[in-house]
Amino acid sequence: VVRAFVDTLNNTPGRSCWTGDGDEPTHRIFFNVIDNFYGEGDGNRNQNETQVLVVLLDINDNYPELPETIPWAISESLELGERVQPEIFARDRDEPGTDNSRVAYAITGLASTDRDIQVPNLFNMITIERDRGIDQTGILEAAMDLRGYWGTYEIDIQAYDHGIPQRISNQKYPLVIRPYNFHDPVFVFPQPGSTIRLAKERAVVNGILATVDGEFLDRIVATDEDGLEAGLVTFSIAGDDEDAQFFDVLND
Repeated sequence: VVRAFVDTLNNTPGRSCWTGDGDEPTHRIFFNVIDNFYGEGDGNRNQNETQVLVVLLDINDNYPELPETIPWAISESLELGERVQPEIFARDRDEPGTDNSRVAYAITGLASTDRDIQVPNLFNMITIERDRGIDQTGILEAAMDLRGYWGTYEIDIQAYDHGIPQRISNQKYPLVIRPYNFHDPVFVFPQPGSTIRLAKERAVVNGILATVDGEFLDRIVATDEDGLEAGLVTFSIAGDDEDAQFFDVLND
């Protein structure tokens, strides 16, 4: 709604005041200008009319709205240049197709929460450009092979528009890199191809085996360089059915 006021004392031009909510970007306003409105002077009451196109400029008063949570769980096998789903979307309620609502994204921090390691730059942030900058999204891209960097991280994401003054939002998210089973287990004891002589007379049911030297057989040991469950080693008897009848191995 536009209201026109006329200063009757000084005969100055009318003053137009905006009383709408600003949701409509353009308006065409029609004016009627009348003299001798109150009929206090001699002569006719004359009038003229005109129209004005009013363009309302958007004020950059809204911040990009980052989501509360993002379910990032990826594999340690991710390689340089591969991208991570899902994409990030931060809504900006300012006028679509303008710098006030054109959102871009950045990574401002990355830290491990469960390992005492130096964390390099594991990810780059890519802003996916859209037509007229409407509803732009961001996506993580591996900045290096993630091998060796399994674990849980906290990643700081920033969303910012291009308006003046610029509006910036920040949010922290958990990011899980699941261990990938890269390595085979490696026997420490016994060594592959070695021969162990056991004392048959000392073998008892559910007892620990002993060597001919009178010593108990050392524990079977194997290592695996993979992390967490991917590096967990278990043992079993591999051989024919007769072997399984006489021997067993306990995992602890």
